[in-house]
This record gives sequence, structure tokens and C-alpha cells, in this order.
Amino acid sequence: MAGVVDPTQGTLNDAWPASEPNSGNLEKSTPGSFSGAVRSDLYEVRPLADVHGNPIVDPHTGTSGLAYYVGYFELTSAGALSFTREAASAPLPPAPQIVLLARSGNNSTVFFTTTNGATYTLYYTNAGGLSAPTTNWPSSPTTIVGDGNTDSLMNTTTDPARFYRVGAH
Repeated sequence: MAGVVDPTQGTLNDAWPASEPNSGNLEKSTPGSFSGAVRSDLYEVRPLADVHGNPIVDPHTGTSGLAYYVGYFELTSAGALSFTREAASAPLPPAPQIVLLARSGNNSTVFFTTTNGATYTLYYTNAGGLSAPTTNWPSSPTTIVGDGNTDSLMNTTTDPARFYRVGAH
């Protein structure tokens, strides 16, 4: 996006910081002579909502996230410019937010936000497991597919101190 003051500068509507004149340009520069290659990442950035507050859904990903990684440009010292697209896999959905934890007897129900099409898994540990990385926490065998609303997963335990996280993929 061009600058408001100087439309010849790619400054994201003058939101890109410029500590001195013309330093806010997003263009990648290389020295007169360089060896190897220079890479520049490309992200697609979209607003979350339009001027009326309606959510904007990205037509590429089907989500309403702030940005996603498209790929990168690479310029070699020989002058060859190439673009490498990010793998065709879908981007990770936004992290779910736990909005409520309810306990009744030995059943704990975790309520969380979802995104359309993302698959959610409930992970848990007890106090002793808090020193382990969350990637090593056991998971519930039940998963759900999100629909954009608040949903829930349940865990049955007699453990009086259990900790939860919800993973999305």
C-alpha cells in the first residue's frame, strides 16, 4: 500500500515507521555488489472487519485472521529473481480462547471459541505435569470441528487439580 503523503513509497498508508526521510520504504535493498541471495517474505494482511463492523473472511483461507504467510522472493547475486510459495497446507487457525470451565462431579467441561473447519483437541495435565512442555500433555481422544461458535470438550477425572489447554489444527 502506498503512502498517504508520498504515494510512490510503499509505507502501508504511512503506518510503516520511518525514522528518517524515505526510510519507511518496504522495498528490500541490496548493496552494489553482494554474494549469495537476499530473501524477502511476503504476507497478505487484511483487516478483521469492514467499516460497518462486519467480519471480513479471507477468500484464500476461509478465516478472518490478521495475516498469513504467502511465501518469499529471492534475489541472487546473478540477478535471478524467484518466488517460492508457502506449502499448500492450510494456515493454522487462530488460537482458541477458553471462555468457561465448568466442573460437575468428576466431569470438567471446557468451553472455547472456534473457527469454521478447524479441528480442536483438549489437552490436560495435573500439577506435576506443569513442568513438561505443553506439547507433551496427554490429549482427550475426542475432537470436534469448529463452526465459528463457542463449543466445548469434556474430560472426566478424579484429579482435584487439572490444567487444560485447547489445541487447533
